Amino acid sequence: MSGGIDSVTNEILSRRGSGTTCVIKGRQAKDEGHEKPVTVVVDSFLSELGFIGLGEKWGRISTRVGKAIAQRILQSDLAYRAPIMSEMDSVRLAECFFSWFDDDVCCFTNGNAVLPLALPQEVPGASNPISQATFDSGVVCIDAHRIGILWVEDED
Repeated sequence: MSGGIDSVTNEILSRRGSGTTCVIKGRQAKDEGHEKPVTVVVDSFLSELGFIGLGEKWGRISTRVGKAIAQRILQSDLAYRAPIMSEMDSVRLAECFFSWFDDDVCCFTNGNAVLPLALPQEVPGASNPISQATFDSGVVCIDAHRIGILWVEDED
């Protein structure tokens, strides 16, 4: 996929439909000596978007697991696992989202609703919601230059 951040986010939003949040934005450089914990930065970003922060309940995941979660939430809905797009398209869009972040990106999710063992220390299927929806899940990514969210909310 060619184009900028807007073309990536617009395609994801148009393909996945309502209940999808996809935002990638620049971050200000870190202020030496005044660096906030990464989960505080994540929660502040989510608050700007109208979501509930999770503080220490965020689960830090690898980029590989983050891409797998992104791919699955794009491919099918959370409530019934009904297909929304092909696996090939969902993989491509997940890769496009992650391509905007550095290799040392920190990824977070809210539980094991999409991948039962994304957070091995948590109960399979459990999650901490960040919205008022019946189901919500996704990934939040942050590196030195950008912060982004790819999140879906579904109802049954």
